[in-house]
Amino acid sequence: FRHALRVLVASVAAFGVAEVLWQGAHSYWILLTATVMLKPSFSLTRQRNGQRILGTLGGGLLGLAVLAAVQSGDARFAVLVVCAIVSYSFQRLNYVVFVVFLTTYLVILFGLLKLEYLGVLRERVVDTLIGCAIAFSTGYFLFPRWEAAQLPDLMAAVLRANGAYLHQVAARLAAPAGPAP
Repeated sequence: FRHALRVLVASVAAFGVAEVLWQGAHSYWILLTATVMLKPSFSLTRQRNGQRILGTLGGGLLGLAVLAAVQSGDARFAVLVVCAIVSYSFQRLNYVVFVVFLTTYLVILFGLLKLEYLGVLRERVVDTLIGCAIAFSTGYFLFPRWEAAQLPDLMAAVLRANGAYLHQVAARLAAPAGPAP
């Protein structure tokens, strides 16, 4: 319930910022970023925020480098396809790699479409920073779930589980050996 409240507040705040204060062509990226970055525990939110910012900046630089170095439309398209495949292949495996190649993919895509890719990149970076700030603030200030408070209970559960395992191992080692097969 606490996480649902955080997501609600973050979504309303992100929507308000996107509609009222920052009216870019892709301002929905603020709402998307805020809701995707917000996790049930604060440490996960903080970790994912750092990964998203790092990946967006790295992907933007990589996309600009590709557009500057590769002039052929066919070669740019080939790089675009590779970025899309790599991005979605790493979506569940490594979030930083996913975001780097997704942002690279978007920059190259807008470059291929002869649209203002620098403006789109600037908007993506700003929208990501705003969305991450909203998610971070909501996770930190609104009913935070601190993992450190749960650590004693988790450690006690680990010790109980290990004790039960060692008792089973000791019982099996102490049992008389059956007939050989």
